[in-house]
Amino acid sequence: MNRRPGLLASIGLNLASLVMTLPALALLGLTVAGIASSVAIVGLFVLTVTLVLLRQLAGVQRRLVSAGLGEPVARAYSDTRGLSPVARVRRWLTDRARWADAAWALFTCTVGAIVSVVALAVVLYPVWSITWYFLWRSLPADLPQPYHFLHVADPARGAIFTVVSVLAGIAGMRWLTPALTRWRLLMDASIIADSRTAALEERVERVTASRTSTVDAAAAELRRIERDLHDGPQARLAALGMELGLAEQLALRDPQAAAGLIAEARANAHTALADIRSVVRGIYPPVLADRGYPSAISALVADLPLAVSLDLEPGERLSPPLESALYFATSECLANILKHAHAGQAWVCLRRTPRAIRVEVGDDGVGGAAADGAGLRGVARRLTAFDGMMSVTSPPGAGTRIEMEVPCEPSSGRTTRSFATD
Repeated sequence: MNRRPGLLASIGLNLASLVMTLPALALLGLTVAGIASSVAIVGLFVLTVTLVLLRQLAGVQRRLVSAGLGEPVARAYSDTRGLSPVARVRRWLTDRARWADAAWALFTCTVGAIVSVVALAVVLYPVWSITWYFLWRSLPADLPQPYHFLHVADPARGAIFTVVSVLAGIAGMRWLTPALTRWRLLMDASIIADSRTAALEERVERVTASRTSTVDAAAAELRRIERDLHDGPQARLAALGMELGLAEQLALRDPQAAAGLIAEARANAHTALADIRSVVRGIYPPVLADRGYPSAISALVADLPLAVSLDLEPGERLSPPLESALYFATSECLANILKHAHAGQAWVCLRRTPRAIRVEVGDDGVGGAAADGAGLRGVARRLTAFDGMMSVTSPPGAGTRIEMEVPCEPSSGRTTRSFATD
Protein backbone atom coordinates (compact mmCIF):
# COMPACT_ATOMS: atom_id res chain seq x y z
CA MET A 1 0.00 0.00 0.00
CA ASN A 2 2.57 2.53 -1.14
CA ARG A 3 0.23 4.65 -3.24
CA ARG A 4 -0.53 8.15 -1.99
CA PRO A 5 -3.78 9.74 -3.21
CA GLY A 6 -3.63 13.01 -5.12
CA LEU A 7 -5.09 16.31 -3.97
CA LEU A 8 -8.54 15.97 -5.54
CA ALA A 9 -8.79 12.35 -4.44
CA SER A 10 -7.74 13.36 -0.92
CA ILE A 11 -10.45 16.02 -0.75
CA GLY A 12 -13.10 13.57 -1.93
CA LEU A 13 -11.97 10.78 0.39
CA ASN A 14 -11.90 13.04 3.43
CA LEU A 15 -15.29 14.53 2.66
CA ALA A 16 -16.78 11.07 2.21
CA SER A 17 -15.19 9.88 5.45
CA LEU A 18 -16.59 12.87 7.30
CA VAL A 19 -20.06 12.23 5.87
CA MET A 20 -19.93 8.72 7.34
CA THR A 21 -19.02 10.09 10.76
CA LEU A 22 -22.67 10.81 11.65
CA PRO A 23 -24.05 7.30 10.90
CA ALA A 24 -20.97 5.80 12.54
CA LEU A 25 -21.61 7.87 15.67
CA ALA A 26 -25.27 6.80 15.72
CA LEU A 27 -24.37 3.12 15.30
CA LEU A 28 -21.66 3.42 17.93
CA GLY A 29 -24.24 4.78 20.37
CA LEU A 30 -26.60 1.92 19.55
CA THR A 31 -23.76 -0.55 20.08
CA VAL A 32 -23.11 0.85 23.56
CA ALA A 33 -26.85 0.79 24.31
CA GLY A 34 -27.13 -2.77 23.05
CA ILE A 35 -24.21 -3.93 25.20
CA ALA A 36 -25.62 -2.17 28.26
CA SER A 37 -29.01 -3.82 27.82
CA SER A 38 -27.78 -7.16 26.46
CA VAL A 39 -29.31 -9.02 29.41
CA ALA A 40 -32.70 -8.42 27.77
CA ILE A 41 -33.94 -9.72 24.43
CA VAL A 42 -34.41 -6.18 23.15
CA GLY A 43 -30.77 -5.36 23.87
CA LEU A 44 -29.54 -8.40 21.96
CA PHE A 45 -31.81 -7.51 19.05
CA VAL A 46 -30.49 -3.92 18.96
CA LEU A 47 -26.90 -5.15 19.19
CA THR A 48 -27.39 -7.67 16.41
CA VAL A 49 -29.00 -5.17 14.03
CA THR A 50 -26.30 -2.61 14.84
CA LEU A 51 -23.49 -5.07 14.02
CA VAL A 52 -25.15 -5.86 10.68
CA LEU A 53 -25.43 -2.15 9.81
CA LEU A 54 -21.88 -1.51 10.97
CA ARG A 55 -20.66 -4.17 8.54
CA GLN A 56 -22.39 -2.37 5.69
CA LEU A 57 -20.96 1.01 6.72
CA ALA A 58 -17.48 -0.45 7.15
CA GLY A 59 -17.85 -2.02 3.72
CA VAL A 60 -18.34 1.45 2.23
CA GLN A 61 -15.19 2.66 3.99
CA ARG A 62 -13.27 -0.38 2.74
CA ARG A 63 -14.17 0.58 -0.82
CA LEU A 64 -12.96 4.14 -0.16
CA VAL A 65 -9.71 2.83 1.32
CA SER A 66 -9.24 0.51 -1.63
CA ALA A 67 -9.79 3.38 -4.08
CA GLY A 68 -7.40 5.65 -2.19
CA LEU A 69 -4.58 3.15 -1.68
CA GLY A 70 -4.97 1.38 -4.99
CA GLU A 71 -5.13 -2.11 -3.49
CA PRO A 72 -7.96 -4.47 -2.61
CA VAL A 73 -9.05 -4.16 1.02
CA ALA A 74 -11.09 -7.04 2.35
CA ARG A 75 -12.28 -8.51 5.62
CA ALA A 76 -13.23 -12.16 6.15
CA TYR A 77 -16.35 -12.51 8.28
CA SER A 78 -17.49 -15.73 9.90
CA ASP A 79 -19.53 -17.89 7.54
CA THR A 80 -23.14 -18.19 8.73
CA ARG A 81 -24.64 -20.00 5.74
CA GLY A 82 -26.88 -22.89 6.72
CA LEU A 83 -27.16 -21.82 10.37
CA SER A 84 -30.41 -21.34 12.23
CA PRO A 85 -31.35 -17.74 13.17
CA VAL A 86 -30.24 -18.26 16.79
CA ALA A 87 -26.94 -19.85 15.78
CA ARG A 88 -26.39 -17.10 13.23
CA VAL A 89 -26.87 -14.37 15.84
CA ARG A 90 -24.52 -16.19 18.20
CA ARG A 91 -21.91 -16.39 15.45
CA TRP A 92 -22.30 -12.69 14.72
CA LEU A 93 -21.88 -11.71 18.36
CA THR A 94 -18.64 -13.72 18.63
CA ASP A 95 -17.17 -12.64 15.30
CA ARG A 96 -14.05 -10.53 15.84
CA ALA A 97 -14.45 -8.92 12.42
CA ARG A 98 -17.81 -7.40 13.41
CA TRP A 99 -16.41 -6.01 16.64
CA ALA A 100 -13.53 -4.56 14.64
CA ASP A 101 -16.17 -2.65 12.69
CA ALA A 102 -17.38 -1.18 16.00
CA ALA A 103 -13.78 -0.21 16.85
CA TRP A 104 -13.52 1.49 13.47
CA ALA A 105 -16.69 3.48 14.21
CA LEU A 106 -15.04 4.74 17.41
CA PHE A 107 -11.89 5.66 15.49
CA THR A 108 -13.73 7.45 12.68
CA CYS A 109 -15.75 9.52 15.17
CA THR A 110 -12.64 10.67 17.05
CA VAL A 111 -9.13 10.54 15.64
CA GLY A 112 -10.24 9.87 12.08
CA ALA A 113 -12.60 12.84 12.03
CA ILE A 114 -9.91 15.14 13.44
CA VAL A 115 -7.38 14.03 10.81
CA SER A 116 -9.89 14.56 7.99
CA VAL A 117 -10.82 18.01 9.29
CA VAL A 118 -7.13 19.02 9.48
CA ALA A 119 -6.48 17.69 5.97
CA LEU A 120 -9.39 19.73 4.59
CA ALA A 121 -8.42 22.80 6.64
CA VAL A 122 -4.99 22.77 4.99
CA VAL A 123 -6.74 22.93 1.61
CA LEU A 124 -8.88 25.89 2.74
CA TYR A 125 -5.99 27.76 4.40
CA PRO A 126 -4.86 29.76 1.30
CA VAL A 127 -8.42 30.94 0.66
CA TRP A 128 -8.80 31.84 4.31
CA SER A 129 -5.51 33.80 4.26
CA ILE A 130 -6.60 35.91 1.30
CA THR A 131 -10.03 36.51 2.83
CA TRP A 132 -8.42 37.46 6.15
CA TYR A 133 -6.18 40.00 4.44
CA PHE A 134 -9.01 41.82 2.67
CA LEU A 135 -11.08 41.69 5.84
CA TRP A 136 -8.23 43.44 7.61
CA ARG A 137 -8.02 46.13 4.93
CA SER A 138 -11.76 46.79 5.09
CA LEU A 139 -12.04 47.20 8.87
CA PRO A 140 -12.21 50.73 10.32
CA ALA A 141 -9.05 51.84 12.05
CA ASP A 142 -10.74 52.16 15.44
CA LEU A 143 -11.66 48.44 15.52
CA PRO A 144 -9.28 45.73 16.71
CA GLN A 145 -7.07 44.70 13.79
CA PRO A 146 -6.86 41.00 12.90
CA TYR A 147 -3.07 41.07 12.43
CA HIS A 148 -2.19 42.97 15.61
CA PHE A 149 -1.41 39.79 17.51
CA LEU A 150 1.36 39.18 14.92
CA HIS A 151 2.63 42.76 15.26
CA VAL A 152 1.69 43.44 11.62
CA ALA A 153 0.35 46.99 11.49
CA ASP A 154 0.73 48.17 7.88
CA PRO A 155 -0.70 46.90 4.55
CA ALA A 156 2.70 46.05 3.05
CA ARG A 157 3.63 43.69 5.87
CA GLY A 158 0.13 42.26 5.81
CA ALA A 159 0.43 41.54 2.08
CA ILE A 160 3.82 39.86 2.59
CA PHE A 161 2.40 37.76 5.41
CA THR A 162 -0.58 36.80 3.23
CA VAL A 163 1.66 35.75 0.34
CA VAL A 164 3.80 33.65 2.67
CA SER A 165 0.65 32.11 4.16
CA VAL A 166 -0.74 31.27 0.70
CA LEU A 167 2.55 29.68 -0.38
CA ALA A 168 2.67 27.67 2.85
CA GLY A 169 -0.93 26.61 2.28
CA ILE A 170 -0.19 25.51 -1.28
CA ALA A 171 2.78 23.50 -0.04
CA GLY A 172 0.53 21.93 2.59
CA MET A 173 -2.04 21.10 -0.08
CA ARG A 174 0.69 19.48 -2.15
CA TRP A 175 2.29 17.35 0.55
CA LEU A 176 0.52 17.49 3.91
CA THR A 177 -3.06 16.84 2.80
CA PRO A 178 -2.21 13.68 0.79
CA ALA A 179 0.05 12.47 3.60
CA LEU A 180 -2.67 12.93 6.23
CA THR A 181 -5.19 11.27 3.94
CA ARG A 182 -2.93 8.29 3.37
CA TRP A 183 -2.32 7.95 7.11
CA ARG A 184 -6.06 8.06 7.73
CA LEU A 185 -6.69 5.37 5.12
CA LEU A 186 -3.91 3.18 6.48
CA MET A 187 -5.40 3.44 9.97
CA ASP A 188 -8.83 2.55 8.59
CA ALA A 189 -7.34 -0.44 6.79
CA SER A 190 -5.53 -1.62 9.91
CA ILE A 191 -8.87 -1.78 11.75
CA ILE A 192 -11.45 -2.91 9.21
CA ALA A 193 -9.28 -5.03 6.88
CA ASP A 194 -7.47 -8.29 7.37
CA SER A 195 -3.78 -7.89 8.04
CA ARG A 196 -1.27 -9.11 5.47
CA THR A 197 -0.46 -12.06 7.71
CA ALA A 198 -4.11 -13.00 8.04
CA ALA A 199 -4.64 -12.58 4.31
CA LEU A 200 -1.66 -14.80 3.55
CA GLU A 201 -2.86 -17.41 6.03
CA GLU A 202 -6.31 -17.38 4.45
CA ARG A 203 -4.81 -17.69 0.99
CA VAL A 204 -2.65 -20.63 2.09
CA GLU A 205 -5.78 -22.31 3.47
CA ARG A 206 -7.61 -21.70 0.19
CA VAL A 207 -4.71 -23.01 -1.85
CA THR A 208 -4.44 -26.11 0.36
CA ALA A 209 -8.16 -26.78 0.06
CA SER A 210 -8.02 -26.08 -3.67
CA ARG A 211 -5.11 -28.48 -4.13
CA THR A 212 -6.99 -31.23 -2.32
CA SER A 213 -10.18 -30.67 -4.30
CA THR A 214 -8.21 -30.43 -7.55
CA VAL A 215 -6.50 -33.75 -6.88
CA ASP A 216 -9.88 -35.31 -6.10
CA ALA A 217 -11.39 -33.80 -9.23
CA ALA A 218 -8.48 -35.05 -11.35
CA ALA A 219 -8.93 -38.57 -9.94
CA ALA A 220 -12.67 -38.45 -10.64
CA GLU A 221 -11.97 -37.21 -14.19
CA LEU A 222 -9.58 -40.08 -14.79
CA ARG A 223 -12.22 -42.53 -13.56
CA ARG A 224 -14.77 -40.97 -15.90
CA ILE A 225 -12.42 -41.25 -18.86
CA GLU A 226 -11.64 -44.88 -17.99
CA ARG A 227 -15.36 -45.64 -17.72
CA ASP A 228 -16.13 -43.92 -21.03
CA LEU A 229 -13.36 -45.81 -22.79
CA HIS A 230 -14.40 -49.11 -21.18
CA ASP A 231 -18.11 -48.76 -21.99
CA GLY A 232 -17.64 -47.36 -25.50
CA PRO A 233 -14.53 -47.78 -27.64
CA GLN A 234 -13.09 -50.72 -25.70
CA ALA A 235 -16.28 -52.78 -26.02
CA ARG A 236 -16.60 -51.99 -29.72
CA LEU A 237 -12.96 -52.80 -30.41
CA ALA A 238 -13.39 -56.14 -28.61
CA ALA A 239 -16.42 -56.88 -30.80
CA LEU A 240 -14.41 -55.79 -33.84
CA GLY A 241 -11.68 -58.29 -32.99
CA MET A 242 -14.20 -61.10 -32.58
CA GLU A 243 -15.89 -60.27 -35.90
CA LEU A 244 -12.57 -60.21 -37.75
CA GLY A 245 -11.62 -63.55 -36.13
CA LEU A 246 -14.87 -65.17 -37.30
CA ALA A 247 -14.44 -63.66 -40.75
CA GLU A 248 -10.96 -65.14 -40.93
CA GLN A 249 -12.37 -68.61 -40.10
CA LEU A 250 -15.16 -68.26 -42.68
CA ALA A 251 -13.06 -66.73 -45.43
CA LEU A 252 -12.47 -70.05 -47.24
CA ARG A 253 -15.62 -71.99 -46.26
CA ASP A 254 -18.26 -69.24 -46.64
CA PRO A 255 -16.89 -66.09 -48.33
CA GLN A 256 -20.31 -64.40 -48.38
CA ALA A 257 -20.75 -64.74 -44.59
CA ALA A 258 -17.18 -63.54 -44.09
CA ALA A 259 -17.88 -60.46 -46.19
CA GLY A 260 -20.91 -59.67 -44.02
CA LEU A 261 -18.82 -59.95 -40.87
CA ILE A 262 -16.17 -57.67 -42.36
CA ALA A 263 -18.86 -55.10 -43.18
CA GLU A 264 -20.10 -55.24 -39.58
CA ALA A 265 -16.50 -54.91 -38.37
CA ARG A 266 -16.03 -51.81 -40.53
CA ALA A 267 -19.21 -50.26 -39.10
CA ASN A 268 -18.02 -51.02 -35.56
CA ALA A 269 -14.66 -49.46 -36.38
CA HIS A 270 -16.37 -46.22 -37.49
CA THR A 271 -18.52 -46.22 -34.33
CA ALA A 272 -15.49 -46.84 -32.10
CA LEU A 273 -13.66 -43.96 -33.79
CA ALA A 274 -16.64 -41.67 -33.16
CA ASP A 275 -16.68 -42.75 -29.50
CA ILE A 276 -12.97 -42.02 -29.16
CA ARG A 277 -13.46 -38.58 -30.70
CA SER A 278 -16.30 -37.93 -28.25
CA VAL A 279 -14.07 -38.86 -25.31
CA VAL A 280 -11.27 -36.65 -26.64
CA ARG A 281 -13.67 -33.71 -26.97
CA GLY A 282 -14.66 -34.23 -23.33
CA ILE A 283 -11.01 -34.10 -22.26
CA TYR A 284 -10.01 -31.02 -24.28
CA PRO A 285 -12.10 -29.88 -27.25
CA PRO A 286 -9.99 -29.38 -30.39
CA VAL A 287 -11.71 -26.07 -31.17
CA LEU A 288 -10.64 -24.79 -27.74
CA ALA A 289 -7.02 -25.73 -28.45
CA ASP A 290 -7.09 -24.25 -31.96
CA ARG A 291 -9.20 -21.09 -31.62
CA GLY A 292 -9.63 -20.30 -27.93
CA TYR A 293 -12.44 -19.80 -25.45
CA PRO A 294 -14.85 -17.58 -27.47
CA SER A 295 -14.92 -19.92 -30.47
CA ALA A 296 -15.20 -23.00 -28.26
CA ILE A 297 -18.19 -21.53 -26.40
CA SER A 298 -19.80 -20.57 -29.72
CA ALA A 299 -19.42 -24.15 -30.90
CA LEU A 300 -20.76 -25.47 -27.60
CA VAL A 301 -23.96 -23.41 -27.55
CA ALA A 302 -24.66 -24.18 -31.21
CA ASP A 303 -25.53 -27.76 -30.18
CA LEU A 304 -27.66 -26.85 -27.16
CA PRO A 305 -31.48 -27.13 -27.27
CA LEU A 306 -31.73 -23.62 -25.78
CA ALA A 307 -31.37 -20.10 -27.14
CA VAL A 308 -28.08 -18.76 -25.74
CA SER A 309 -26.94 -15.21 -26.58
CA LEU A 310 -23.20 -14.54 -26.55
CA ASP A 311 -21.40 -11.30 -25.72
CA LEU A 312 -17.75 -12.33 -25.75
CA GLU A 313 -15.19 -9.54 -25.76
CA PRO A 314 -12.24 -10.40 -28.05
CA GLY A 315 -8.70 -10.28 -26.79
CA GLU A 316 -5.41 -12.10 -26.54
CA ARG A 317 -5.35 -15.84 -25.99
CA LEU A 318 -5.10 -16.93 -22.38
CA SER A 319 -2.92 -19.71 -21.09
CA PRO A 320 -4.31 -23.15 -22.03
CA PRO A 321 -5.01 -24.23 -18.40
CA LEU A 322 -6.97 -21.03 -17.72
CA GLU A 323 -8.88 -21.30 -20.99
CA SER A 324 -9.73 -24.90 -20.16
CA ALA A 325 -10.95 -24.01 -16.67
CA LEU A 326 -13.17 -21.19 -17.96
CA TYR A 327 -14.54 -23.34 -20.77
CA PHE A 328 -15.51 -26.27 -18.56
CA ALA A 329 -16.83 -23.95 -15.84
CA THR A 330 -19.06 -22.25 -18.42
CA SER A 331 -20.07 -25.63 -19.84
CA GLU A 332 -21.05 -26.85 -16.37
CA CYS A 333 -23.15 -23.71 -15.78
CA LEU A 334 -24.97 -24.20 -19.09
CA ALA A 335 -25.53 -27.88 -18.25
CA ASN A 336 -27.09 -26.86 -14.92
CA ILE A 337 -29.38 -24.45 -16.77
CA LEU A 338 -30.56 -27.24 -19.07
CA LYS A 339 -31.14 -29.61 -16.15
CA HIS A 340 -32.75 -27.38 -13.55
CA ALA A 341 -33.61 -23.85 -14.72
CA HIS A 342 -36.56 -24.51 -17.09
CA ALA A 343 -35.36 -21.39 -18.89
CA GLY A 344 -36.49 -19.93 -22.18
CA GLN A 345 -33.16 -18.30 -22.90
CA ALA A 346 -29.68 -17.93 -21.43
CA TRP A 347 -26.63 -15.77 -22.01
CA VAL A 348 -22.85 -15.86 -21.66
CA CYS A 349 -20.93 -12.61 -21.28
CA LEU A 350 -17.13 -12.29 -21.26
CA ARG A 351 -15.36 -9.13 -20.13
CA ARG A 352 -11.65 -8.47 -19.83
CA THR A 353 -9.73 -6.10 -17.56
CA PRO A 354 -5.96 -5.70 -17.30
CA ARG A 355 -5.95 -7.99 -14.26
CA ALA A 356 -8.91 -10.32 -14.58
CA ILE A 357 -11.30 -12.18 -16.81
CA ARG A 358 -14.99 -11.93 -15.88
CA VAL A 359 -17.56 -14.37 -17.22
CA GLU A 360 -21.28 -14.13 -16.51
CA VAL A 361 -23.66 -16.98 -17.26
CA GLY A 362 -27.35 -16.31 -16.69
CA ASP A 363 -30.85 -17.46 -17.55
CA ASP A 364 -34.48 -16.41 -17.17
CA GLY A 365 -35.55 -19.62 -15.44
CA VAL A 366 -37.05 -20.48 -12.09
CA GLY A 367 -34.07 -19.36 -9.99
CA GLY A 368 -33.42 -20.70 -6.52
CA ALA A 369 -29.98 -22.11 -7.37
CA ALA A 370 -27.70 -22.84 -4.41
CA ALA A 371 -24.03 -21.94 -4.60
CA ASP A 372 -23.15 -25.05 -2.60
CA GLY A 373 -24.98 -27.42 -4.96
CA ALA A 374 -23.05 -30.28 -6.53
CA GLY A 375 -22.77 -28.69 -9.97
CA LEU A 376 -21.74 -25.22 -8.82
CA ARG A 377 -19.28 -26.68 -6.31
CA GLY A 378 -17.46 -28.16 -9.29
CA VAL A 379 -17.42 -24.75 -10.98
CA ALA A 380 -16.04 -23.09 -7.84
CA ARG A 381 -13.40 -25.82 -7.55
CA ARG A 382 -12.15 -25.17 -11.08
CA LEU A 383 -11.91 -21.42 -10.41
CA THR A 384 -10.27 -21.76 -7.01
CA ALA A 385 -7.35 -23.58 -8.62
CA PHE A 386 -6.58 -20.25 -10.36
CA ASP A 387 -7.34 -18.05 -7.33
CA GLY A 388 -10.69 -17.19 -8.90
CA MET A 389 -14.06 -16.37 -7.38
CA MET A 390 -17.68 -17.20 -8.13
CA SER A 391 -20.86 -15.48 -6.98
CA VAL A 392 -24.43 -16.71 -7.50
CA THR A 393 -27.52 -14.49 -7.63
CA SER A 394 -30.65 -16.62 -7.92
CA PRO A 395 -33.83 -15.22 -6.36
CA PRO A 396 -36.77 -17.63 -6.69
CA GLY A 397 -38.74 -17.00 -9.85
CA ALA A 398 -36.31 -14.42 -11.22
CA GLY A 399 -33.65 -16.47 -12.99
CA THR A 400 -30.04 -17.11 -12.10
CA ARG A 401 -26.88 -15.12 -12.69
CA ILE A 402 -23.48 -16.73 -12.05
CA GLU A 403 -20.49 -14.39 -12.09
CA MET A 404 -16.99 -15.83 -12.35
CA GLU A 405 -13.76 -13.84 -12.03
CA VAL A 406 -10.25 -15.20 -12.52
CA PRO A 407 -6.96 -13.25 -12.34
CA CYS A 408 -5.20 -13.61 -15.65
CA GLU A 409 -2.22 -12.83 -17.77
CA PRO A 410 -2.29 -13.33 -21.54
CA SER A 411 -0.48 -16.43 -22.71
CA SER A 412 3.12 -15.53 -23.49
CA GLY A 413 3.24 -18.28 -26.08
CA ARG A 414 0.32 -17.03 -28.13
CA THR A 415 -0.53 -13.45 -28.86
CA THR A 416 -3.02 -13.95 -31.69
CA ARG A 417 -6.42 -12.44 -31.13
CA SER A 418 -9.51 -14.62 -30.90
CA PHE A 419 -12.90 -13.30 -31.97
CA ALA A 420 -16.38 -14.25 -30.85
CA THR A 421 -19.14 -15.21 -33.21
CA ASP A 422 -22.73 -14.52 -32.30
